[in-house]
Amino acid sequence: MADVDIWFNSWARLQSIAVGSVFFFVFIVALMRLSGKRTTGQMNNFDWIITVAIGSLASSGILLKNVSIADAALAMVLLAALQSATTWLALRSPRFAGLVKPHPRILAEDGRYLREALRAERVTEAEVRAKLRAHGMTRLSEANFFGCRP
Repeated sequence: MADVDIWFNSWARLQSIAVGSVFFFVFIVALMRLSGKRTTGQMNNFDWIITVAIGSLASSGILLKNVSIADAALAMVLLAALQSATTWLALRSPRFAGLVKPHPRILAEDGRYLREALRAERVTEAEVRAKLRAHGMTRLSEANFFGCRP
């Protein structure tokens, strides 16, 4: 690869990137509107991962020569559809919801740390104390309980 290729390939390549960028901007806005507010307004870890994957697919469709716009758009639609199907099924099946949705966990109660819960959530006592301070508390005993939300 010549040094010039690092800074500039061709006008055709820049045009392709510009067209892909505009397309995916409009496409992602439409996809997010169709997916509903969960995609952006009420994101949990699952939603966040899918959204990042959709962004990654868009960048692949824009920048990679071997990934067409249609390839990336199809993958994005499929991810959004699978996300919608998963949330739809979770709303209708408590058993399925238990499999795919994280549950809150109590990390401290009655002034005592629940060490097994801290370990399972990979949270340190120092992190709990920092959160307590952020809410105006100086001692763990000031909180009835301390939990970790998904």
